[in-house]
Amino acid sequence: MIRLKLYVVALICVVALVITLGIGITLWLGFQTEPSEERAQRFSEQLDIQTSDGMLPIALLIGPIGLARDVMRATIEGLPTSVTLVFSPYTSDLERWLSRNRNLQRETLIELPVQSTTYPINDPGPMALSPTLTENENLSFAQPILKLKNMINGVVMTVPGGGIANFEKNSPIIEKVVDYFADESVTIIDGTRLITMTTDSTRITWSYWWGPSTQDFELFLNSLSREIHRNRGGIVHINVSPQILPTLAAWIDNLPQQNITILPISEFIEYTPPTG
Repeated sequence: MIRLKLYVVALICVVALVITLGIGITLWLGFQTEPSEERAQRFSEQLDIQTSDGMLPIALLIGPIGLARDVMRATIEGLPTSVTLVFSPYTSDLERWLSRNRNLQRETLIELPVQSTTYPINDPGPMALSPTLTENENLSFAQPILKLKNMINGVVMTVPGGGIANFEKNSPIIEKVVDYFADESVTIIDGTRLITMTTDSTRITWSYWWGPSTQDFELFLNSLSREIHRNRGGIVHINVSPQILPTLAAWIDNLPQQNITILPISEFIEYTPPTG
């Protein structure tokens, strides 16, 4: 009888685990590969199709890098200069690395992290925007970045780990931060799904995020290529690791055969589709 009870308990645990994994994988795939219709529509209104040579333009943002020096070196040395690198604000010797990257004629952004709904389990660090802080406290995180504005091409707001931002959409605090950078003519890109607007110095559009897992990364890139064609270009943001760098580099090399071209972030933002 005791053995029968143990079998029943074990069977229940296995069924529960299968259901949990199924739900988790479904949610993960849905988040990673499918932009919302709202974001897709917003993007299609911002950017018309194709460059003058008929290629679909994307800006490819890689990062944040800087916390792990081996990953940073491998990314800088292993990817073409058309790729825009995103540096963590917590990078040691940040100015030196920004200067080195600029000497390589590669464009760079600095990450401005946003607190997620899973805080404090996932802590984005002391420079993260938070709804529990005052407007002035949140704006204070922008000041160290503005001191580096002549060394960067802009800022990208992210939710570390690809989670859900702990802000309501179009919150006054987020809009103030965007206005703050815009007033200083610093481009700020929203990778958090919080903002639906553009300004003269700001381009807001959809972006993808690939988390730290390496599972099915090639499948993700194939889905990404299809989404780029469906949305006629876009901003792509991928969090890189040494394990996925070779696969990513091979995908980048194959982009011309897919009728896709990578533009540095400043060229993408300033891009004017051909007429006629």
